[in-house]
Amino acid sequence: ENTIGAVVCDMTDVRESDGYVALATHAGGIYTTHITSVNDIVTVRELDAANLFSLNVFPNPATDQVTVSYSLSGVKDVEITLMDELGRVVRIDSHGKKAAGEYTAQISLSSFARGVYYIRVKAGEAVETKTVIIR
Repeated sequence: ENTIGAVVCDMTDVRESDGYVALATHAGGIYTTHITSVNDIVTVRELDAANLFSLNVFPNPATDQVTVSYSLSGVKDVEITLMDELGRVVRIDSHGKKAAGEYTAQISLSSFARGVYYIRVKAGEAVETKTVIIR
């Protein structure tokens, strides 16, 4: 359910280059803001995206490597992004166009400091983010 309070949200869009977010509601107008850090987000409810893909990240916490496992329901361009706790992109892996199916990708963590990181997988228009702790 896409609502803020009792207002239906018809559209949400993000321009990743500068964190610009636009939200259109059914009756309340259009709202915009810039999100410059994941700490700017008070709550996040990931949309199921009509089961476009599923995502699992393990082990978590991790030390030297993490496995990103995802399944696609159709042909999608896939990009995996690793961000630090401030939301800064520290690594981007483009996996190109993938057919429907199950996939895994290993990400080396040995060059990153201990802390909280976010792994964002974009599959077509669907985006899901998981938190990973590096020990």
